[in-house]
Order: sequence, then C-alpha cells, then structure tokens
Amino acid sequence: MSSVGILAAVGAILIGLPYLAWRYLGFRHIAPLAVVQIICGLSLGPSILGRISPELQQFLFGSTTTASLAGVSAIAVMLFGFVSGMHLDSKTFKSASRADMAIASSSFVVPLLLGLGFGYWLTEGDPTLIGPNATRWLFATGFGICIAVTALPVLAAILKEMRIVESALGQQALAFAALTDGGLWIAVSLLLIVAAGSQADATPWHLALVPVYLVVTVVILPWLMRRILSTRGNNAEKSDTVLIAACALAFVSACGSEFVGLGYVVGAFLAGVAMPAEIREVLIRRLDWPVTLLLMPFFFMTTGLRTEADLLSASVLGMAVAATLIAMVGKIGGVMLPAIAFKRNPRRSLALGVLLQSKGLMEVLVVTVLIDAGILTVTVFSALILVAVFCTIAAMPLTWLVIGSERTREATLGFFPPSLNTVRAD
Repeated sequence: MSSVGILAAVGAILIGLPYLAWRYLGFRHIAPLAVVQIICGLSLGPSILGRISPELQQFLFGSTTTASLAGVSAIAVMLFGFVSGMHLDSKTFKSASRADMAIASSSFVVPLLLGLGFGYWLTEGDPTLIGPNATRWLFATGFGICIAVTALPVLAAILKEMRIVESALGQQALAFAALTDGGLWIAVSLLLIVAAGSQADATPWHLALVPVYLVVTVVILPWLMRRILSTRGNNAEKSDTVLIAACALAFVSACGSEFVGLGYVVGAFLAGVAMPAEIREVLIRRLDWPVTLLLMPFFFMTTGLRTEADLLSASVLGMAVAATLIAMVGKIGGVMLPAIAFKRNPRRSLALGVLLQSKGLMEVLVVTVLIDAGILTVTVFSALILVAVFCTIAAMPLTWLVIGSERTREATLGFFPPSLNTVRAD
C-alpha cells in the first residue's frame, strides 16, 4: 500500500475508533472523548502495539507516515492553542470576587509547589530524568506546572455529560479553570524564557525580541482584527474573511513565538487571548469541533509515538501513581483551605477540588511543549501522560461520590452564581 493509503487508513482509525468506543461502548459515562483519544494514541504507539505486534506498528507508522502525522499534529496543536486562548475571557477576571481569586490562585499554586518539591526529590535519586536543556530547578518547576494543570475544555465536557454545567458548582468550576489557565500559560512562558536564556547558544538580542513579540501580539494583532471587522460591517460573523484572517494571524503569532524561543503553542494561545471579544464566540463555534474531533487525534497519535518508555514498568507507573496522588491532594487542598477561610460550602468546595483534577489534553499539550524544550525526558513525559489519564478519569466518579445522595445534591450543586455568570461552557 502507498504511503498516502496508509496515512488515510491511520486517519480513519484515529478519528473513528475513539469516537465509536466513547459513544457506543459506554465510555462517555466514565471519561470525556479526549481521554479515549489519548488512550487510543498510546495504544497504537511503540509502548503497547509496538510490543504486541512490532511488524504491524512499523507498517502503520513508518518514517513517512510519522513525518506526515507530525505536520498534521503541529497544525492541530496551533489551532487548539488558538481556541484555548479565546476561552480565556477577561470578564471572568473582572467579575471574580476576592474569594474566587483566592481559591483559584490557591488551586494552582498549592499543587504547583507540591509538584515542584516532588520533581526536585525525584532528581536526587535519578538525575537522568532531567531534560538536556534544563537544570534541576527548571525540571522541578516544569514538573510542578504539569501537576497544577486543569483543562478547561475537558472540564466543560465532563460537566455537560454530568448535566450540572448550569449549576453553581459547574459554573464555579469553569470560572476557576479559566482563571488558572491564565496562570498556567504565564508560568509556561516564563519557564521557556528562562530555559532559553540558560542555554549556551542563547544571545541577548534573541531574548530581547521576546518583549517586542509580546507587544506586537497584544497590541497590533487585535488592532488588525478590528480593522478587518470594520470593513466587514454587519456581515462580520458570516464572513469567511474574518475566520481566515484570524487563523492566519494565529499562525503568524505561532511562528514569531517559535522564533523568539517561546514555542509555537504559546504563540497560538496568545493570539487567541488577543482576539477581540466580539468575534471570539463565532470563531470558537466554527473552529472548536473540527479541531477537537478531527485534528487533535493526530496530535495524540504523535504523543503515543513519542511514548517509548514501558508504561507498565515499575519506574514509570510508580512515578505516575505518586504524581497523581500529589496532584489530587494539591488541587483539593488548594481549593479547600481558602474555601474554609471564606466560609464557602464545604461539600461544594470538595467537589470543586475533585472536578479541577481534569487535565486531559491540556496536560498532554503542556508536557509536549516541555519535552520539545528539552526540560523533560521521555520517561517523565510518559509518566505525566498517564497522570493526565488517571486524574481525568477519576474526576467524574469522584464528583458523584462527593455530591452524594438526593438529599445533599441540591445544596452541593447550588444555584447559578451572579458573580460568575459570564463563563461559557462551550
């Protein structure tokens, strides 16, 4: 079979198989589609299919197919980062109360610090876990960031499946995830800047371009989009010009951020943040489902191909289980401590902490960024992919357990909170 024919067959498997399993085998009641897509990608990689049938794995994913997958994967990640950036609405920050900001900040900082400490401790026993471009502290910080991730799109999917997205619990969870997403990408960007500056071949002029790039993205990019919108008039929402211009600018931003050392994912995300508020909903509606359903499975496949470590080995599995427990304790503790201080409903706060375990594709994305930057190694990469799966699968059943019986459910779910009514579930 030709390389194009093999790629077409692989595409049919990647797009169709996870959805069929999720939709018709009952997995939708256990985990969101993204988790099934991640598991499918891992299963077809060298760590599972490669051990069961090396010949079939090599036939499907030879060098030509892998190169093609890498290209599609990069486009998928850039568009997903772009859409994720548009989900970060400044109104969420403005409408959040002091208690909301304290809980959101704590839910990110506490697991970050616990993960940083655990990552630093790991390198004492095995310094080879540190990536080629990282110091011990850079590795530990990157590890902590991965532990602190919450995936807003995956969380929204879980809340929709549970049919609690319109409750106070659901809206607060989405709001806190949106707030922590901002902190996540700021932390990732700063880490990449420090990592780029610490490399032997780093030059001052190269790093000096970072603020120039940020000014262009934050100031000039939205100005250009507003000029394009003004030429479209009342037809802006239906105009293909707006969609094409927005995506083109996202790719330009990704190119710029890759050039200055921030990585193309950060650039695409910042382009989404910079999009004018009046067109975000339209762009999200037109891009979200094609990216998540049709393109992201190719990214998960390339993730599976990079997961060469034995996922069932004692070292990888032990690291993944320990990191999962630390992530859960950190998220739940990070929510509960300020929630108790501000006298919030304790059961609802516990449910919030459990829901914010949702990591899914956002953690996979962050882990990929960090291994590309040389901060993580393949073994740590593999363990953190498992953490993303474990934490996200646990979110739904543990939330139902915390919500409890019909008698306690209404008080736990609550009503729609006026201070957070700008958060969308899409």
